[in-house]
Amino acid sequence: MTINIEFDAVSNSWDEHTSAGENHISTGVQVAQATAVQAASEPVPVDVGSGAPAQGAANAPAANQPAADAKAPAPANAPAANAAAGNTPHEYHVEAGNVVKLPASVSIDNIKVDGHDLVLTQPDGSQIVIKDAALNVPTFILGDVEVPRVALIAALEASHVDVAFGADGSISAGGNGSPGSAGGNFEHPAGGIGDGFGLTSLLPPTDLAFGQPDHRELFPGLLPDSTPTILDLTPSTSGGDTTVNEKGLPESSGSEGSGEAQDPAANTDQSEINTGTFTINSPDGIGSVNINGQAISGAALANSASAPVTITTPLGNLTINGYDAATGQVSYTYTLEHSAQHSGTGTDSIFDNITVIVTDSDGDVSLPGTLSVEIVDDVPTAVNDSATQVTENAAVAVDVKANDTAGADGVDWSGVTHTAPQNGASPATGSLTYNNDGTFTYTPGTGEQGTVTFDYTIKDGDGDTSTATVTITLQTDSTPTITVTPTGGEPAVDAQAVVDEKGLPTGTGELADPAPNTDNSETTTGAFNISTGGDTLQKLEIADKDGNLVNVTGGGTVHGTNGDLIVTVSGGVYSYSYTLAHNVTNADPTKTGAADQATGEHFAVTVTDSDGDQASASLTVKVNDDGPHAVNDVATQTTENAPVTIDVFGNDVGGADGAQASTVTLVAGSLTGGTGTLTNNGNGTFTYTPATGEDAPVSFKYTITDGDGDKSEATATITLVTDSTPTITVTPTGGTPAVDAQAVVDEKGLPTGTGELADPAPNTDNSETTTGTFNITTGGDTLQKLEIADKDGNLINVTSGGTVLGTNGDLIVTVSGGVYSYSYTLAHNVTNADPTKTGAADQATGEHFAVTVTDSDNDQASASLTVKVNDDGPKVTAVAGASATLSVDETAGAQV
Repeated sequence: MTINIEFDAVSNSWDEHTSAGENHISTGVQVAQATAVQAASEPVPVDVGSGAPAQGAANAPAANQPAADAKAPAPANAPAANAAAGNTPHEYHVEAGNVVKLPASVSIDNIKVDGHDLVLTQPDGSQIVIKDAALNVPTFILGDVEVPRVALIAALEASHVDVAFGADGSISAGGNGSPGSAGGNFEHPAGGIGDGFGLTSLLPPTDLAFGQPDHRELFPGLLPDSTPTILDLTPSTSGGDTTVNEKGLPESSGSEGSGEAQDPAANTDQSEINTGTFTINSPDGIGSVNINGQAISGAALANSASAPVTITTPLGNLTINGYDAATGQVSYTYTLEHSAQHSGTGTDSIFDNITVIVTDSDGDVSLPGTLSVEIVDDVPTAVNDSATQVTENAAVAVDVKANDTAGADGVDWSGVTHTAPQNGASPATGSLTYNNDGTFTYTPGTGEQGTVTFDYTIKDGDGDTSTATVTITLQTDSTPTITVTPTGGEPAVDAQAVVDEKGLPTGTGELADPAPNTDNSETTTGAFNISTGGDTLQKLEIADKDGNLVNVTGGGTVHGTNGDLIVTVSGGVYSYSYTLAHNVTNADPTKTGAADQATGEHFAVTVTDSDGDQASASLTVKVNDDGPHAVNDVATQTTENAPVTIDVFGNDVGGADGAQASTVTLVAGSLTGGTGTLTNNGNGTFTYTPATGEDAPVSFKYTITDGDGDKSEATATITLVTDSTPTITVTPTGGTPAVDAQAVVDEKGLPTGTGELADPAPNTDNSETTTGTFNITTGGDTLQKLEIADKDGNLINVTSGGTVLGTNGDLIVTVSGGVYSYSYTLAHNVTNADPTKTGAADQATGEHFAVTVTDSDNDQASASLTVKVNDDGPKVTAVAGASATLSVDETAGAQV
């Protein structure tokens, strides 16, 4: 018989080890199918390229070779006869799914095994090598046509390639063991082979066989036409074929799934993706598969492992990513792309139902199947939130959206609802505002503290809800505090400040310096230290002298009993200044200053914060008593022996309480160092009249008394001019002053002296006379008298001038303008000691006058005047023409 191979559009070929009901071929591939023409007697190789019986290179078609079945359709994409394969790559590799794709022009008429490779020798002599294909013979796809396994096996065996089947249905090819066919025509019986020499009787009976294993049929009978079926699909009522979750949806243009939102890393929850399989049974092969309206060719299905095919569904993408030709199993991955409305609440499910229709290679169409993908609804999750108020009384914003999960269906954040806020067990006193963006703002009531809570509910796009609780912790309500800090002191709730009367304009401190306000001890300053915590200051009030509260929040003056308190504010700091206006009555007239301190003023201070809380403090101003201040006095006598008047009150200070000059009194018995008299003049002055010649310092004590009886004592000291003592010197004319002076007269000036006689004019030589002055001082005193002792030792008072008789002449004293002058004239010659000399060489002490001066307080001083006399001698004169006669008179006093 003759078997022809026809190419027909069938959905599958089958393994000789499987039943006709099994389906193992890719969709859209043209499959060669054998058609029986007559009863089979022996296998006939076929040319899978042309469908005609295969012929060897040496075998031309026999004349009696029957033609191919006229009903066989022309093969789709059949290569031209003996088309050259020179344009195809020399070497091919098996792809995923154990498929090798070859150009449509490739011939598989001549196949041989080279090691692990299959080698296809083309009609033009070129070779195509399929690497490692002998180990597991792949499915051959020529262009878009899949070569049926039966045709492939026939081609292998026609090329004398041994074929072996594995337990898993795989095919391996051995070497080209048997010699090639001569291409003989076996239509007519062959002739005899001659005598068997009787050897055949030795052989057991055998059946005619072609060297094939008994367990297979190379060319099973053709199956009848069949309709493809789709297996392993589960309806949605039974749970569907695979399940995905909206919670795994990644963040994109829509909402992120709740599962995906749990981890910040991208696509950590992939529950929106799942895989599955279904099976196609198509004995006639697969022409195409239509999934959800998208047609997939058989070739694309067979190639889907390396080139997945994606079908878009209303809710996601179905990706066909594998096809097992041996089992007909189709693998897919479903990826949910966006959420959908779920009518129920919670994690209810809907289904993405995808229609699958298979058309086999000869046009038969399966019943539609439904691939059901269960889509589990995602729900929102509201998470409890908490916030702590940072600043007291400030509004608190809470972002509830930040830690909530909207889920795949999204949340309309403008539609969040909430309950009324509670503060503990009571309604909150503040106001809660939802900002329509996932945040709340709570504005506390005045002075509100504690914990405020409320619930809020979010709803996703298909109505699922979730509720959480917000807890807001408010700051503890502040209460104000106030202390008072006097300058230089410490803060205190009840502070004390001190002013001093002495700083008043009439106070002892102020009057001590002529410049104005040099002593400001009548003023005290300080600060009010106010704290309101988280609140603000509402008002600061101070009670005045009448008890009225004066609001000094912006500063102001508070009138007190004895002075004014002035409050100023700068930069939120409150300062005060209190000035004593007048003196006060102090208790102890014997003390002053801090020892006699009166409470002059008390100011009550109240501070109120913004929510009405109050705090109190006080400022007490104490007043130090001022007393009079008697200041020590000094006076210096300007004129010796004159009375001295000293004003002791002039530099004293009566103090704030005042003191009068009439209150000045002498401390009894306090006069020291004086012998004169002291008189209190009753007007704040004393007069001291010194005794005669008194010159030692004199002092005494006095007191003054102020208006409230305070006394002050001081000392007055009078310095007297030192008692003067007179001085006297004698100055001879032409000489120098000396206490004991010497003057000289000369006998030659006497009327009979040689000097006088030498000139006939009278008294032409007055050397017998000497003059000079008495130089007298009495200091602060006056001259009482000038006395000179005469020749008899009697003191002659020459205060007004006079003559003092001496032994050899007279001393005449004159006074003019307080200047005392003298003139002494030698009355006669004296006896000189050396008769051999004259003049200054023979000088005799002719006179000694003792001089005494007495001042007005009887102090005395002495001096002396000694008058020395130069000796005069004779003189001889020669007379012309006369004989010289010399006469000598040695009588005392004689003259020559």
